[in-house]
Amino acid sequence: MATRECSICLDELKDPVAIPCGHIHCEQCLFQYIEECPSPTEAPCPTCRTLFPIVQPDLRLIPQKFRPFIMTSMRRVYLPKPEETNQQALLDQVRTLEKRVKSLKKDKLSLMERCESLSSECDVLIGRESELQDDYDTLAAKMNEAESEILELEDALSASNREADKWKTSFSQLSRKYKDSKSKSEAAKNEIKRKLEVANNELQEHKEQQRRNQEKRQPTSSRSHKRNSEQAALDSSTASSSSPPANSIRAIHPIPKRPRLDRLTPALQVSESTPRAGVTSRSSAIPRPPNFKSALSRQNDRTRFQRRIVDSDSDEDDLSFAHNFGTVRFLGGRGCIVSDHSD
Repeated sequence: MATRECSICLDELKDPVAIPCGHIHCEQCLFQYIEECPSPTEAPCPTCRTLFPIVQPDLRLIPQKFRPFIMTSMRRVYLPKPEETNQQALLDQVRTLEKRVKSLKKDKLSLMERCESLSSECDVLIGRESELQDDYDTLAAKMNEAESEILELEDALSASNREADKWKTSFSQLSRKYKDSKSKSEAAKNEIKRKLEVANNELQEHKEQQRRNQEKRQPTSSRSHKRNSEQAALDSSTASSSSPPANSIRAIHPIPKRPRLDRLTPALQVSESTPRAGVTSRSSAIPRPPNFKSALSRQNDRTRFQRRIVDSDSDEDDLSFAHNFGTVRFLGGRGCIVSDHSD
């Protein structure tokens, strides 16, 4: 609060005025002080010695836009009386305190309500904390169990990895063995195929050789020439058949080497009923038949022929059956010839 004494006359302020530095002095004391100053334009403050202008410029000479910035060096200050000032100050303090008390009461009520709500919230939070603690304990136990399970799973995983490595090694070894065995089997298969081809070729050559040998064993004359010679031999045999030999009649049955020759069995009959002694059975050894031409050359001296022509539907294949006393030769499509000869 500013002092109510003048710093020049040291008495109570009378018509107080203020200078730009903020100090207040009596108007008469300040005018007298300015008149005593040597400078016509400025004077120092009696209290702080700050210079302030004492000349008021003519506003007519200053532009209109700068006039609001022109301030007078001294201004009138109105100060209340001391008694009124004290009472008013006390009243202001009382009003302020009353307002303060009212606001504090309101704050107290709001704080009490807030405390009650916070207390209830604290109770809820305490119960929640106990529940959370229980949950935390449960989760901690589960976490410990999970950690133990994780360790067990890691051990099992490491064991399974080792087992997988073993299986991979075994699989790689088996794969190599399989590839080796496959290559060997392919080589063996190719070798077997080659041997089969060689065997087939040899078999074909053998069959061809047998066919050639069979062709060499057959008579060189044509089938028509054989038929004519056989007919002539039979004619000569019928002319000399007045006294047939004792053992000239026999039943001859060929060995059926092929199923289609079964149809020829009824045609093999001889007119006489007495079998000739010394005839071998069908299961006995069958010698190679003699040359038919040589048999025809000896037929006039020691052989008698009896012929029976039997029609048959056999193929062109020839079947020869020989024994000690005779030879039977089938002619395809014509029948058979039965010859008896004594050696």
